[in-house]
Amino acid sequence: MLTVSLGLPVVGALADELRGSAPAGVFGVLTVAGAAAGAWLATRAGWWWVVSAIAPVVLATTAGVELLAQGERYGDAKALAAGAARWAVQGFPVMITAMAAAGAAIGLRVLCERRSRPRRVLGADGDRA
Repeated sequence: MLTVSLGLPVVGALADELRGSAPAGVFGVLTVAGAAAGAWLATRAGWWWVVSAIAPVVLATTAGVELLAQGERYGDAKALAAGAARWAVQGFPVMITAMAAAGAAIGLRVLCERRSRPRRVLGADGDRA
């Protein structure tokens, strides 16, 4: 679960950088897929960790890949601060979409678990209606 939630965004960001763009399309799709898969595979106690980790994962992945690929652009504190602000703004739609996908996966899983439970019939086993 951890590998899926963390690995897919990193792979997407690296793929976008190799294509010559900042983390965008592939990064967004794989981040959303990783969040949904992580939420689906996690335990109920782990759902909180999956959802709360989305924003830091997006920011850390975007910053890390950008700094590795174009570190010379961020030589001084002013350029680094401007870059960090840009990464946060550009990463926000990915964060929201990934959180929505994780929420949908959790909701679907809860629904599937409720439907798979055996139903109790009134009047059975000595119950009184």
